[in-house]
Parts: sequence; C-alpha cells; structure tokens
Amino acid sequence: MSGRLKIQKLPYGQEFDTNNSEHREIINNNNVLMRVAFDRALKKSKNPAIQKLTLEEREGFAVFLTAQAMHESTHQTKETGTYNFAGRKGKGTVLPSGERLGGKSAVYTDEFINFDSLNHFAEDQVEYMNRMFPKFYQAKTYEEAIRALQNAEGKIYATDLFEVGNEVNTFEDNMN
Repeated sequence: MSGRLKIQKLPYGQEFDTNNSEHREIINNNNVLMRVAFDRALKKSKNPAIQKLTLEEREGFAVFLTAQAMHESTHQTKETGTYNFAGRKGKGTVLPSGERLGGKSAVYTDEFINFDSLNHFAEDQVEYMNRMFPKFYQAKTYEEAIRALQNAEGKIYATDLFEVGNEVNTFEDNMN
C-alpha cells in the first residue's frame, strides 16, 4: 500500500507497455500523485495571476501541467535528474537526452535540475511557467494554453502538438 503513495518507476528498467496491467497501474498512480502535487502548488501560489484563477480554472491547469509532465517523463517513470519531471535543464544531474530537432531524433548529454521532492518540483514548475510564459495562466482553452507556451522562434515548450509535420494538431474544447 505505501508504494502507491510515491512515484514509481517501471519494473526492471522496462519500457512502458500499454498492454501491461502493472505498467498501467503504475502510471495511473503516478499521474494521480502528480495531479495532487500540481493542485497543491497552484493553491499555495502567491502569484497574483494564479490567485485570480477560479477553482475550476486551477483544476484545468493542474490537468494540463500533469499532462505536460506525463509527456516529458513517460508518466513520471523516467524523471531527468532528481524529481525533475519536466526535463528542465540547469545545474544538477548530467544525463543523455533525446530531442526531436527539425523532425529528426537527436541524442546528446545535458544537465538537468534536481528538486528535493515531488512537491518542490510542482511548486517550482507552477512558478516557472508563469515566469517564462506570462500569458499561460490567462488561457481559457487548451489551444490557448499551448499557444501561450510558444516562444518567438515558434518552439513550443514541452508539447509536440505544433511540431512540423505533426498531424495531431487537435485540442480539447476547454481546460475543464
């Protein structure tokens, strides 16, 4: 029982398999824990933009941030560094990293920030999103949230929805 109250890795270094019931249980557990961490971090934030959000809007952002972490860390089973579920780069743990650059896979070594705990990561990620993407917490739809993560060069942070050649350019109707 206590194992379900913490983030779990896939057994024996296995790759995620959607047909494996143990893998599905692990990712469901991890996704719930991440969602709870983001719910708490958003509620705890003193940031005026976040404090203005309604409960329903905060919940929508918690879901969005959880999905982002799922995407970056294979449902929280492969964090980069210590408790880094968003692949945030900075002083910490040096690891091989993979990215899609110009539609091609590239592998290189990079350094990733270490966090003290899942909650520390979630709190920092909530504030990071506001610092780096000030329009993010103003979004009312998933499309607006994703577009708010686009930088001047057109690169989107932690989502592949706008990657060149992506045919999955679809969005949910709203953040709820």
